[in-house]
Amino acid sequence: MHFFGRSTELKWMKRTIKLDSQMCVYGPSGVGKSLLIFHFLRQNGYKFISKDYSELNGIDEKIMESYSVIHWNCDAHFPDGQSVLNKFPNHFHIFECQRNVSRLGMPTLYIEPLSKKEALIYLTEVDGDLSNEEKHLLYQKSGGNFKYIKKLILEELNSIEVDETKAVSPSAKRIFKYCALLNRPVTRDELEQLNSTWESDLHEVKERFLLRVVEEDSYQVTSFMRQVYLFNKTPEEVTKAYQWLMGLKLIWNTGNPLEELTVSLFSKDIESFEEVLRSFHFDEINALDNELLIALKTSALDLRSVIGQSLQLERFLMHIMYTLGEKTEAVLIGRERAEELSRKGSLNLDEQSHVYEYIRCLNRLQKHDEAYFICKQVAGASKGIYATLFLIEMGISRGSKEYEKALSAFQRAVDSTSGQSGNEWLKAKAFASFEMARIYDWRREFPKAIEFYESAKELFYSIKSPRYVLVISLNISWIYLKIMNWKQFEVSQKQLFSIAGEQCNNYVLAGAHLIQSIYHRYFLEPGKSVHHAQLCRRNLNDKAPLEAQFDLLDIEFSTYFLIGSRDLAKKSLEQMKNLVGEESPLRLQQRLKSFELRFSSVELNVEDFEQKWRESWGDEEVAHNQLFEFLQLGIYRVSETAEEDLKKYPLGQLRLIEFDLVKSMQETEDEFTWSLLADFESILHGTSEAMAEKVALNMLQFHLQGESNRDFLDNAKLELIRWGCDEQVKRPLKAWIEGAERNCDPRDLSIWKKSAIGDRHRWSGWFNKFFKAKTEEFSMTTNEGSHFSSAPLIIDQGVTLRTDFNELYLDGNLHNAFLKRHHLRKIIGELMKAYPNALEKEALASLVWGEEYDPIIHDARIYTSVQRIRKHLGDSDYVQSLESGYRWDPRKPFCLVKSESQNTALLKRTQKLILQELENRKRRGEIWVSRSQIQQVTQCSDATLKRELSYLLGQNRIQRQGRGRAIVYSV
Repeated sequence: MHFFGRSTELKWMKRTIKLDSQMCVYGPSGVGKSLLIFHFLRQNGYKFISKDYSELNGIDEKIMESYSVIHWNCDAHFPDGQSVLNKFPNHFHIFECQRNVSRLGMPTLYIEPLSKKEALIYLTEVDGDLSNEEKHLLYQKSGGNFKYIKKLILEELNSIEVDETKAVSPSAKRIFKYCALLNRPVTRDELEQLNSTWESDLHEVKERFLLRVVEEDSYQVTSFMRQVYLFNKTPEEVTKAYQWLMGLKLIWNTGNPLEELTVSLFSKDIESFEEVLRSFHFDEINALDNELLIALKTSALDLRSVIGQSLQLERFLMHIMYTLGEKTEAVLIGRERAEELSRKGSLNLDEQSHVYEYIRCLNRLQKHDEAYFICKQVAGASKGIYATLFLIEMGISRGSKEYEKALSAFQRAVDSTSGQSGNEWLKAKAFASFEMARIYDWRREFPKAIEFYESAKELFYSIKSPRYVLVISLNISWIYLKIMNWKQFEVSQKQLFSIAGEQCNNYVLAGAHLIQSIYHRYFLEPGKSVHHAQLCRRNLNDKAPLEAQFDLLDIEFSTYFLIGSRDLAKKSLEQMKNLVGEESPLRLQQRLKSFELRFSSVELNVEDFEQKWRESWGDEEVAHNQLFEFLQLGIYRVSETAEEDLKKYPLGQLRLIEFDLVKSMQETEDEFTWSLLADFESILHGTSEAMAEKVALNMLQFHLQGESNRDFLDNAKLELIRWGCDEQVKRPLKAWIEGAERNCDPRDLSIWKKSAIGDRHRWSGWFNKFFKAKTEEFSMTTNEGSHFSSAPLIIDQGVTLRTDFNELYLDGNLHNAFLKRHHLRKIIGELMKAYPNALEKEALASLVWGEEYDPIIHDARIYTSVQRIRKHLGDSDYVQSLESGYRWDPRKPFCLVKSESQNTALLKRTQKLILQELENRKRRGEIWVSRSQIQQVTQCSDATLKRELSYLLGQNRIQRQGRGRAIVYSV
């Protein structure tokens, strides 16, 4: 049953075993990787298999009973994955992250969730009583994931124990089963159907069902309570619901203060309400939806009209009203009592807490002077924890100039709580540490901020305040993003998503996705950045703080602007304008101006842009910081001081290399630096989106290789099609391609003249006049046959072997492991020549070693060589073992490049590189080349370079002029 629909995966795993190779099995959590591995190991014996998540469940433990397990965490480092396999050949490995798995260089098998068809068949086999509607709903909820199917059916339904001996109606049983599948409380219609048999023998079934929901998710119970409160409208029904909820309270035994507070408020039990409220963290209310908040406010106002004034009740009402956005009403509720208490000589804890909540409301309404006046009056009349909290409010309510006073107050609060016991003292110390961390965070003293955040998090754990634990985790993750500590950032994000998912805190999840979006934008992954921005929007409702909504639009705009999608960026900018008005904070208005300027920057040159940017901010320091933020995305290099910071992440490196390339070409017209090009290409490698740089890169390589090799021109066209931005941004690159095809200057074309000034300024630096390159003839042997070409072809997917330079390329990248292994290259070359036929051992012994075949000598030699080839290529499928010998796998593309020129046939690799570099530079108009320029290409020592140059001089292949360091060479 567990291996339904996995026949193909088992087949591939068996095939890997027969080839005596390893395989990495990976996929999303819960799709059944461990079950599949366990089943496979029991039937086929052990081979190395890995999976990509860390929490060990029951299946992993069963595997551990039979096999030794090595657990690699995200911090594990090993330079060569194959050495790990050789060192631990008989172990089962579990990896926490895909990064470690990718270093092993082995074949992978991706396990997908079940398709809809397979999932529906599987659900029918699991439970034949399910209707088609229930099956489809269950598939939509689980996505074909075995883990969730098991959770929703095998565990959920078994937890509903119905006494079959009682007369339970089939319709009622169907309701409970249906609700269990969907993992939610009953709806209004279902509740009405159950109400008709409320006093019947279904009471036990209801009780157990609700108990199961309570134990699983306390938030669902609160939602269910809201349903009961709203659905029962008559006084008799409301009273009945209150009594039922109070009875249910005895069943819960969960100790959740929010639920106890809600029940006591609905039931008008003022004693229980005030008792719970004394130890209640008001910020827990922020997680509730507006409908339930309105119901709580209505009940609290009704209770206030009955019992009169109550400190705890008024404090509760102030917080509820402020959460609902009724800020002025919240202040009016608490003003009379707060002013009365501020004139007293001394205050107890309840009175201090009431005044403190009132002061917080004033500060949130920006009424700092009034809040400061109340603080000053009550601070002297208060003792203990709230006295320190008043001092804190005095510090932060006066703005940034009072940070030192606030820090001093926080430190006194921490010192005064040291050695004290009790929940209230721990809460005071936790809040003081939290506020100290926030101030250090604002002042960019990040090490101290992290220290106090961690201290506060431990304290909030101890007093069971999960919301503040989440907020602190979110702030710590922000800090690691700011200081670009990527290792700690990944760890903090993993913990944050785990805790936020468990607590169902949408606001913190939105913040976590927002941070992830920024992270992926820094690392040239705009697709992932937009994806996380969309996930952030799903978790962030319209009631979220203004700055949080603006930050989200900031990320969306910046990401769309990065990939050149000006239409989408413009939509995000319009949403920002609708969000920010004249009454909005000044910093948001300034940020909006900067985004408007950024959007119009393509119409400005460098000097005008920098001048207007600084004018829009006014403050030189702030302008510099914002200018640096623009550099992370941007078009122009206008600040040299940001270089070190830009080097810390790929996007910054990309910009610096691009600017250096432009500068190099502008200064020397026809000069092109191969090392910069290689660095540029390596950073772009692996990005999923087609960036403008890919188009420009292919065009530069096209000019370098000459019109005889038009592959780069075709690649540029293809990248331009893939690149999903608006036509205005594409115009200068289209002009470049059209100019290359028509053999004219692209700046003379109309499409170039219609493009934006800023875009023209950027790409004109890339244009260069290269001479037409004429290269020697090459013969190409591929899977499809042989042909001749004027330039060597390095294929992007598969293996390329160049016999003239003794080089082997894997997926377009030079493989250094084969440079000094002549016999391995020779075997690969002979297999490519013989393709599609196989070569017997006798033929290999003769062709590779020039010896007559001897089984005692050559069997082991050939077998060892083939195994080494498989190991270095990272896939055993490249060389197939057949009864007739060895053959190149038909599914693996290859290209055997052989030079037809006899002039360089007897030269060494370094000598060929020297001649090639001198000829290429001469074609571009650079007649004489220095030794240092040649060494950048050959990458050899000074002694080796001098020896090879002397040999070529002796053979009259090159010429020299000058003396000492001024010596230059030419062909």
